[in-house]
Amino acid sequence: MYMVSGCFRSQQVNVDVPGKRGRPRGPFQTIPDMQYVTVKKHRKRGHVLSVETEQIYGTKDALEDTLESSLVSNRVNVSFVERHNGTDRHLNARKARKTLEFSKDRKYHVCQSWLCMTYYNFCWDHRSLWIGTMEYIHRSPMMALGVTDHIWLIEEMVSYQAIKDH
Repeated sequence: MYMVSGCFRSQQVNVDVPGKRGRPRGPFQTIPDMQYVTVKKHRKRGHVLSVETEQIYGTKDALEDTLESSLVSNRVNVSFVERHNGTDRHLNARKARKTLEFSKDRKYHVCQSWLCMTYYNFCWDHRSLWIGTMEYIHRSPMMALGVTDHIWLIEEMVSYQAIKDH
C-alpha cells in the first residue's frame, strides 16, 4: 500500500483541469501513521554542498522510531523512492516527458499505472528476492509476501478477474 499512495501522490497528472496550470492546491489526506519527509540538496556547480531534511507530516518521535526499526537504513534518504521512480518510468513511458506516450488523459494514465504496478509486483522476477545458494528460487514481490505461489504470466495477469461478481 505504501507504493500506491507514494506513487500516485508524486506522479499526479493535472492536464484535465481547464484554465489552471500545475498541481491543484488542495488538502492532502494523510495516512494516520505516515511519516513524510522532504530532502533538499543544495548544489553549486554540480556538486552537492549540503543536504537538508524537513518533516512535512508526522512527528519527530514517530520518525525516529520508524528509522530505528528499519532494517535497511537509519537515516532519511531518497534512494528507495528514486529507484522506484526510475523503475516506474522504465515500465510506463506515460510518465516520461518528451515522449510520444506522455499522458494527456488522466483516466488512461491511472489505468496504465495500475497495469505497470501489477506487472511489477506479480510478473517481474526480482533478482534481489531470490533465495538459495546453489540453485536459486526465483520470486516476485507478491511471492515474497505470500500472496501467490508462482510468478504470473502476463496472460494470467490480464485475464484475472479482480472484482468478483455478486
